[in-house]
Amino acid sequence: MSSNKKFKVTAVVAIRNGSFYFPRLCKHARDNGILLAVIDNDSEDNLQDLIVENSDVVIKSERLKYDGYFDLVKQLEAKERMIQTLTTDWVIHLDVDELLFSDTHKEPLVDALLRVQNAGFNAINFDEFVFLPIERIKRFHSENYDTMNWYYFFEPRQNRLVRAFRKNLRTQITSGGHNVEGEVKLYPNNMIMRHYMFENRKHAKKKYRFRQYSIQDIENKFHGNRTPLQNNKLAFPTKKSLKRSALSDWSLDKSDPKKNHFWQWS
Repeated sequence: MSSNKKFKVTAVVAIRNGSFYFPRLCKHARDNGILLAVIDNDSEDNLQDLIVENSDVVIKSERLKYDGYFDLVKQLEAKERMIQTLTTDWVIHLDVDELLFSDTHKEPLVDALLRVQNAGFNAINFDEFVFLPIERIKRFHSENYDTMNWYYFFEPRQNRLVRAFRKNLRTQITSGGHNVEGEVKLYPNNMIMRHYMFENRKHAKKKYRFRQYSIQDIENKFHGNRTPLQNNKLAFPTKKSLKRSALSDWSLDKSDPKKNHFWQWS
């Protein structure tokens, strides 16, 4: 971990019913020297209990009223308000099913961000690798999610996931939280995001089947590519259309970038 004990990095995450993901997010934060600030969007599972159990890494938590639909703008505004209350050097805008890694092998994320800051940069873009539960004989959970080996590289455009930045910058709400505002000095190398969307098909349906979105989110076209997930016939792609990683892999294959998510593939 960072030898600079005063250097702090805090990931701000908004969650509704994310207890399936939360323990592994806390472990990942612990392993990488990262703190968590949690916005609980009126979860109905045991998320509050897990927040208490992981108080060593969760430095702040707040409740956000749930209005009956997913409201990204409201969540991003709540995140920005929380960020202003934090004493931290860097901020990570994060979702609960995402894990971030350095571009250097086995380097903790806190060390990576300090290295980037010392090099004169204040923001980092991440490459998104979407991992899917293609192995039919396994049931994935918090302890074995990292054995989910099949993935694709999702890159609809370049520099679309500026998720780590110094606190003097601000999340750009109009981008859906993908970019930042201010005098950005972007680190020239992308770091790594592993995105574990689902445990299995049942989990995919439970997560998205009945999700409704706010009118403002729809007008902003934030979720247009997720509406097919409400289809009962949702099918995962075959292994032939995916890449395979091993547990020892740090760098992942960026050939054949996908412009759309798998449910939009023809």
